[in-house]
Amino acid sequence: MRYRPTLRTVLPSVALVGLGVAAFAGGACGGAVPTTQTPGSLIAVSAAAGKCEAAESSLKPVQNQGQGSTVALGKFADGPLAGKTLAFVADEDAQAVIVVDVDTKKELGTHKLSSKPSQLVILADGRVAVTLRDASKLQILHPASDGTFADGCAVDTDAEPIALAVSPDASTLLVTNGWGHSVQAFETSGFTKKARIDVPREPRSVVIDDAGKYAYVSHAVGGRISTIELSSMRANDTRILSNPSMMQDQSQTFTLTSAVSGALGNNGEADTPGRFGTRVGCQGYPITKSTTPAGRILAPQVLVDPGDPENRTAGYGDGNNPTEVTNVAVIDAGNQRIVNASLQDTIQRQQFFGNDPNEPAMGDCILPRAATVDPGSQSLLVTCLGIDAVVAYDASSASPASVEKARWDVGSGPTGVAVDTDHKRAIVWSQFDRTIEIIDLETVNATDGTPARPDRLALGPMANPMPLGVVLGRQIFHTVGDSRISKDGRSCASCHPDGRDDSITWATPDGPRRTVILAGGRLENTAPFAWAGTSKDLRDHLHHTFERLNGQGLRSVELESLVSYLESLPAPPTEQTDDMALVAHGKDIFTSKEAECSTCHAEGGTDNKDHDVQSRDHADKKADFNTPSLKYVGGHAPYFHDGRYETLRDLLVKSDGQMGHTKQLKPADMDALEAYLRSL
Repeated sequence: MRYRPTLRTVLPSVALVGLGVAAFAGGACGGAVPTTQTPGSLIAVSAAAGKCEAAESSLKPVQNQGQGSTVALGKFADGPLAGKTLAFVADEDAQAVIVVDVDTKKELGTHKLSSKPSQLVILADGRVAVTLRDASKLQILHPASDGTFADGCAVDTDAEPIALAVSPDASTLLVTNGWGHSVQAFETSGFTKKARIDVPREPRSVVIDDAGKYAYVSHAVGGRISTIELSSMRANDTRILSNPSMMQDQSQTFTLTSAVSGALGNNGEADTPGRFGTRVGCQGYPITKSTTPAGRILAPQVLVDPGDPENRTAGYGDGNNPTEVTNVAVIDAGNQRIVNASLQDTIQRQQFFGNDPNEPAMGDCILPRAATVDPGSQSLLVTCLGIDAVVAYDASSASPASVEKARWDVGSGPTGVAVDTDHKRAIVWSQFDRTIEIIDLETVNATDGTPARPDRLALGPMANPMPLGVVLGRQIFHTVGDSRISKDGRSCASCHPDGRDDSITWATPDGPRRTVILAGGRLENTAPFAWAGTSKDLRDHLHHTFERLNGQGLRSVELESLVSYLESLPAPPTEQTDDMALVAHGKDIFTSKEAECSTCHAEGGTDNKDHDVQSRDHADKKADFNTPSLKYVGGHAPYFHDGRYETLRDLLVKSDGQMGHTKQLKPADMDALEAYLRSL
């Protein structure tokens, strides 16, 4: 029997906070005095307000692996909450940190932030570090023993800080910056910047090995895993490609420090996703480290077969093979090598014992969002959007994804998980439903295969709830295994993580097609849609997309909700630069008669017309392509309809004469033009 989750209309949880429970209202960052209140009383503000340096605090992290998440566990050694296990939740929708007493299953209070939090981590000295994603800041909070906070300093970061990791000696905090495609290192005593490391696009989670020598960074797109040598602060990265023919050679190992582009395919060509069965990694949001056995880095992801770009297909990808395969890449931290079997066993299991490629996988975790390890049961716990579940894999297996030990249904949108080893339980934050689930980990190895249902705490209502249409649209966007969206189980988020793009070029009925970004107004005033300009409006384009995915389509209210959600997707942050004169010079070049860039892209937008720019691939049905908007162009490589150009500079140089004229530009002028495009 196939797993077919039903689409649920998700309404914000409504739960009243009892009398006597503290409600906190935080003030501005950077030293402003926050107002901290309980009903009928005013509590004095901590002297630590506005400071980066450590203040007196008895808060200590529980099961500290030095890794950030949307939920962190801690205990106070003194005060009214002494000894209680507390969950601190980064609630993006409420723009706050929520404090929950896990033992009594009560919500204690809310600390309002100046911007939306992405992750938090409890430092060894009790301070709490929070990334404010849309403000590009790292916020330091100072907790009091009654569970209240004072806002400490707010430190500027690169664009879109997301994940956090603390070195084993507690001296260094690493921050990944999604849109800034970087990792920054801060010393934890006063949060001065130590280093900035460029990495490939969309870095997400980061974890530091037990020896404190290397950090490992996952990437939401591109199938990348980056390694950073912390002594030199230098990075290497590899693209995870899995070719079944290559995987048969057990002596062959994927190294993180060597380029995969040199690997050979069946006919002597470099491996290309979709060709010769080669898959590419995607949805690399979480990464964590094993404890028993130690020395293993675990990276949940999916392996994608986008179809051979040299051939046309009936839909998006090759319908003869499962499009997306659940996977956990295993890295040996001792030699920084990927364990070959962690990729191979997944592929073989699907090929020889797997699902009908035209049917959705049975509850596959194809939207992994958070992960941690339970040392007691030696389980890798992964939260899975779309199926609203936490799956326990065998963390000690060479191929964890091939050994599922248990799974639990949780609230909609699980984005964080933490383990309380003393009480053998996991705490899960489900963002969409705004619920906390408490999982009994002693039931991981339940003999009857039915682990106990988690306890659930629904948080109180938000002061400014999201519109119901957007709430439902978000649920639809992330639903996996719904036949209305696709026949093979893919969700909208499978190709558009965070409403952006997967960086993949798909084989389609029209030829190779590169996924485009949706977020941040990219849908506004850019019709007609599709690379060929064949969809007159967004609803028409969604209808055609569902058809190609062999989906049944949505009813009108569902379609309108999905459109509402797509239109609400936040814009990526503007790329930061101190050289505004360079950007201004680039704009002058862009609008000049000699370059002719603005002829089709006025103000960086689109003329909404089709053009033949001599870019037709032999698999393309037609030569005319619709002019894309250049908004956020600096952040979504590769480029062109078939992804032929890996970098923005490649696009500018190699498309000369096809789209504008750049051959006459000096290197300094090219730098300026690229700087302007990155500012759009």
